[in-house]
Amino acid sequence: MTVQDKVLSKTLKIVGGKLLRNVDDISSIKKLINLLSKKGYIGTHVINTTIHSEDEKLVEHEILNYIIHSGEYTESMAYDVNELSLNMAIDMCSKGVFAYDLLPHNFTFHNGKWFLYDFDSFKFSPTKSITQIRGFFKIIFSNYEILRLISREELKHYYLTRYRIEDIFHIIPLSRWLYLFFNQSVCNILYAIGFHKLTYLYLRKLFRKYSKKHIKNYYLYSENQEFSNLNKILSKFDIKNAFCIGKEAGNWAIYNEQSISNIQKLVYIDDYKLCDEYYNYIVKNEFKNIIPAVLYPLVNDDEIPQEYKYRALYDSYTQERFYSDCVIALDIDINEDLLKNLSVFTSNILVIENRNYNIDIIGYLNSIFNKVEINEKYIIGTEKKSQTIPTANKPYKDGNRGPDARRQSRMVKALIKSQL
Repeated sequence: MTVQDKVLSKTLKIVGGKLLRNVDDISSIKKLINLLSKKGYIGTHVINTTIHSEDEKLVEHEILNYIIHSGEYTESMAYDVNELSLNMAIDMCSKGVFAYDLLPHNFTFHNGKWFLYDFDSFKFSPTKSITQIRGFFKIIFSNYEILRLISREELKHYYLTRYRIEDIFHIIPLSRWLYLFFNQSVCNILYAIGFHKLTYLYLRKLFRKYSKKHIKNYYLYSENQEFSNLNKILSKFDIKNAFCIGKEAGNWAIYNEQSISNIQKLVYIDDYKLCDEYYNYIVKNEFKNIIPAVLYPLVNDDEIPQEYKYRALYDSYTQERFYSDCVIALDIDINEDLLKNLSVFTSNILVIENRNYNIDIIGYLNSIFNKVEINEKYIIGTEKKSQTIPTANKPYKDGNRGPDARRQSRMVKALIKSQL
């Protein structure tokens, strides 16, 4: 698929299929790239980055097809990415590089590992590293305390969002707030007297007190799964990526991965516990081309009925992010509205199960695709008539900016109250 030119922020834009970032000091960026490369982070845990133009102070980043946001992480995902961020901060501090924004919302899951895609998260000066300390208390530790009061599933997309310490005082028990306040004060003092590496080490010690209580469970994948027929059909097409919806589609993703496929697969299972187990299974088996996520409407939440299953499929920002060569939707109940939204996500191929539906599936697919193939197990639409690329109908705000902290706190307080 062709990447459209667009302005992403004041410093970031896509031009001619290239992701370019304006920087203030190109020499510092060159030095940073060199240090991160020597440490083995570039391309493994940090986005591939090169100098595009020294004169124009432009760097070029790798373009990632699928980016998931921190509100879509499961608990295991969050523990893994936070462990990585602290280890990176400690490691780079030894080289005179200071982390100030190594926080969950700047990472995504890519190539079987957590991947920092916001390159502007390090500085050669420690002056901004206080932001890393504040972030861990306002975003990470605060959320861990909130999960003592409400489940990850009930917290929805407000997971890993920012809170003000003053607002957390009114949400969590006083003893736990004092615990956070005391430890943040210790970190602030360590930072103020210049013990920067010790500050990162202290943060990691606190983090591990939370993480040691987390038990990882693993998805039960049956080795008897049989998708050779579907793989044979899809092999006729030049598929680079596939959006997989439902547990059975997630099983296909694993089967396809074991077939040594290079198809990148985004797996959306509308079950927090199951998705967490699925993620742990993917990491344990070191699969490179599967990205699991607990998707949630990030721009159209208030407009989509709460009782809908797979609510994120109705969200315009989700449609923009996960527009794919192929959509595989199995073991889910399909109605006309859902089918319409499923077809938005694909540029060419839609695969659903062949079973009895209460709507005219074939008639609808014939209106969207030039070809519709039916076999014993699947209904497959190919050669999509319209190639309109979906775009979000409103901007996404990740909830991790200071001005949003109070609003986020109000929303979470209301969620906790509704669960009492």
